Amino acid sequence: MKKTKPPRTAATQVVIDRLDERLATIVIRGQTHTLPRSLLPAGTKEGDALRVSIARDDEATDKLKREIGTRLGRLRENDGDGDESL
Repeated sequence: MKKTKPPRTAATQVVIDRLDERLATIVIRGQTHTLPRSLLPAGTKEGDALRVSIARDDEATDKLKREIGTRLGRLRENDGDGDESL
């Protein structure tokens, strides 16, 4: 039997509950969250339903892992005998 991979993108509906000058209060699956209004599409109004998608960015993830590995390597080099606290 062939295993299926989980989807690379997750999508859900959000509802705009409240808007003020800088912040938006949204409802996702019954939970309320606040985010910068600047992240919303232009013209979004209270009561609008939006579809939000989140996708894994493999390229950015790999880059972050390399950067973290480099930083950890430098910390280990600078630690010498390991007696110093980071």
